[in-house]
Amino acid sequence: MTHPASYSKIIFPPIIVKFKGDQPASIKEITDDLTSKWKNQHGIDLTITARFESNRWPRTLKEVDIEVNVPRQFPPAYSLIIQQFHRNWNEDEWLIELQQRYVSLYKIARMRVIDGSSLNAVRADFKSIKEVKTLIKSGKINIGGMIHPVKPYHLPIRINKCLKCLRHDHTTKSCSLRRLCPRCAEEHSLEHGCPNRERCINCGGDHIFGHSVCPVVQEKRRALIEQANIQRAELLVRAEQQQQYAFQGSDYPALRNGNQLHSSCHIPRQSMNRLKDHMLR
Repeated sequence: MTHPASYSKIIFPPIIVKFKGDQPASIKEITDDLTSKWKNQHGIDLTITARFESNRWPRTLKEVDIEVNVPRQFPPAYSLIIQQFHRNWNEDEWLIELQQRYVSLYKIARMRVIDGSSLNAVRADFKSIKEVKTLIKSGKINIGGMIHPVKPYHLPIRINKCLKCLRHDHTTKSCSLRRLCPRCAEEHSLEHGCPNRERCINCGGDHIFGHSVCPVVQEKRRALIEQANIQRAELLVRAEQQQQYAFQGSDYPALRNGNQLHSSCHIPRQSMNRLKDHMLR
């Protein structure tokens, strides 16, 4: 499908269509009916893998009323981070201008730290994952004639915090122990506050549990980040392999040489190097 503002193919995320009555028609009949109505109403040849705005959908399919629902929130892969976005810039004003160039962009949100202070970076949310991939591949985005670096957006790393026993290896809901004071890690009434000094039950330090200076928290965060990097790298390698070739094990059986078994299934050297690079980041 082409968009009049860019004349380029834009791939949009899935939309849920709910039938409000009984629907005996087959999937093919429903699809044919949808593409026919879309052609008549909008003059566009629709392919089901490239859906558009929900308000452009017909209200019936095969003479049955339908309800069109779009996702409340898209996956992280539909977002990216724009760096060097000045703190005094207004996100809403720049959103209007950027939408003229990047047609699937629909939201810009300022990145902030825990204390609420703003960063010189924003999260840009798109409806087209293809447009996100194109920008990330180029590593830059044009804002007002200036080139700004971009990078992938990943969800923040969250560490488990049990609010009862104050440990990090399980959730509060699954804990059967008695509730401890989050300040001193002792078991006492919290009705009148806590007069004791701060003490971390995990490392014994002079801070409350879950604090960023706690070495236990730092180690768990490091392990989670490393695990996330490995998973992202594996997904990248898998995506590259799918683009390079469609492998069928039966087409390339393992070769026997004496007692050794040599398999023709291997990860290309380029993909393996890419995996190592991502794991070291």
